[in-house]
Amino acid sequence: MNAQIDLTKIISLAFMLLSATITYFIIPYLKAKKEAADKEKSAAELEEEAQKLDTIRNWVRIGVMAAEMIFRESGMGQEKYTYVFDYVQKLINEKGYSYNVQEIKMLIESEVLELKNNLIEST
Repeated sequence: MNAQIDLTKIISLAFMLLSATITYFIIPYLKAKKEAADKEKSAAELEEEAQKLDTIRNWVRIGVMAAEMIFRESGMGQEKYTYVFDYVQKLINEKGYSYNVQEIKMLIESEVLELKNNLIEST
């Protein structure tokens, strides 16, 4: 008696089981891990951008206060603005930050308004 076992069906079934395991378990697991890593990276990038913006705000605040002390005469608003803008732009370039000119202008205007409001409140 010569008994031969047909392994084709067994191998085919093993491949189907392996494919199903990969499709239903491993791929979703890897996909979830990648999405979690992407979210973590995005959160880290947002935090870094927020820190840069806070740093630039501090530079603007320092520049505005310095300009107020340097240019004490009335009617020197443009000189003050130019001084602050140049100061902040220099620091941004030294750090290698990217910036939008309009955003810097708005930060300066915001800081000047806040300074004026604080002066009004304190009197």
